[in-house]
Amino acid sequence: ASVTHSGGDTSLQLQAMQSVSVVGDWGWRLYESGGAERHQTGEVSYKSPWLLGSLGVDHMNQQTSWRAQARGALVAAGGGVFASNIINDSFAVVDTDGTPGIRVRYENRDMGRTDGSGRLLVPELRSFEVNQVSIEPTDVPPDASIATTRQKVRPLERTGVVLKFPIRANHSALLRLVDASGKPLPLGSVLTLEASGAVLPVGYDGAAYAEDLQAHNVGRVEQPDGRHCVVRFDYQPVPGDIPTLGPLTCQEE
Repeated sequence: ASVTHSGGDTSLQLQAMQSVSVVGDWGWRLYESGGAERHQTGEVSYKSPWLLGSLGVDHMNQQTSWRAQARGALVAAGGGVFASNIINDSFAVVDTDGTPGIRVRYENRDMGRTDGSGRLLVPELRSFEVNQVSIEPTDVPPDASIATTRQKVRPLERTGVVLKFPIRANHSALLRLVDASGKPLPLGSVLTLEASGAVLPVGYDGAAYAEDLQAHNVGRVEQPDGRHCVVRFDYQPVPGDIPTLGPLTCQEE
């Protein structure tokens, strides 16, 4: 609130406002000026992930005018084009190697999920400072693996960076191994896959977890008593799931 006195005229100004700061915020502004000339203004604004929009009305000297404004940004980076709110500093494009629906966090704040191409724009990085960007590991499909879920980056002023979080299908399955009589192989047996050379322990009920499986697989099992057997099986990946194969008969050599 303020009072102005000039040339024998006194006027009073009143103003109240609420600014927008983060996505999802509503803002508003009210202004009233009384004196020789009356002036009233009202405005409402909203900050969405794609733009900052406002709508206002102004009344002065018996005339009323309306105004509308929208401000945003269009970013082409990392193989994609993104609509964004205003970008005042640096930004990042998170790339999860084509995996959609992965939650992305910036300084532990949710920024959204990757789109159908596995990308998401993070528009609020601080230039010349360390920024931490991470993804939610529980959103990674169970049949996939990822090397890291967190990265730190120090971008230059008003520049963009691409942060890659490669998510690789691990072609995994849970194997149920039995002997020629149908009895589960004993605990402590060891399965060696010929294609990858992976050495896998056999747990309770003849269960063994295997990754990097091929369409056709051959494995050799050494049992605790020194006996050996060979198991052959086919594998077909099930997107988003870890299939259980078996019972698979291990034939003694």
